[in-house]
Amino acid sequence: MWPKASIAVRLCLYGILPVTAGLASLAVGCSQTGKIKMADWGSPPPRDEDEAFQAGADLPPSPKTIYAVAKVYRAQRRDAQCESLLLKIVAENPRFLPAYCDLAEVQLRQRRIDEAQKTLERGLRVAPRDTVLRNDLGMCRLMKGDYEGALKSFTIAVASAPHDPRYRANMAVALGLLGRDEESMALYEQVLAPEEVASNLSILRRARHNITGGTNRGNVSTQPAENGESRPGKGEPGWLGYP
Repeated sequence: MWPKASIAVRLCLYGILPVTAGLASLAVGCSQTGKIKMADWGSPPPRDEDEAFQAGADLPPSPKTIYAVAKVYRAQRRDAQCESLLLKIVAENPRFLPAYCDLAEVQLRQRRIDEAQKTLERGLRVAPRDTVLRNDLGMCRLMKGDYEGALKSFTIAVASAPHDPRYRANMAVALGLLGRDEESMALYEQVLAPEEVASNLSILRRARHNITGGTNRGNVSTQPAENGESRPGKGEPGWLGYP
């Protein structure tokens, strides 16, 4: 959970033993009576499941497998290894959308905001209507102080998924930072309790004062959580990921 005092954000083989000389002579003798011949003592013919297993063993790992490993690296803060695998996924499987989201999050965690934004824009060229990528692009724009751009991203996300309160809350943040308090409040009232609306609007006003006063943003943190998970509190701007 990110701090409430601030607007926070956020991958059997078979073996047959050699037949002894005694068994060989026995088999030869049996062949004269119509019983099992030596040639019949070989390996059993391959079964369908054996062939399927071998075929699977020869295939490269799937995007889901690579992604699962990347998520382990991300949780371990091994960002270089995580990023390398995610770049491989988006290069070889450009429609695997979760990789764009996680790659941008790793880049954002390292304060490489421009790269994170380009990663999300690349994903949106593949899937223009994806609301998770659209929301996270808005979070990048918030971090850069591009509140008009962030509002545009969140507005598109709200239009695509009107019943998701997270997008409306993020849109309210952008409106508040632009000084459009009444519109921000109207959106907050749709997703928060009255006391939480007042609290968030107060925080946004202080943040806006700090920004216009030339001080550090401080009160507005949109960076993903340190453990790589995005779990914003109610009304806080949130970096979203895929399940």
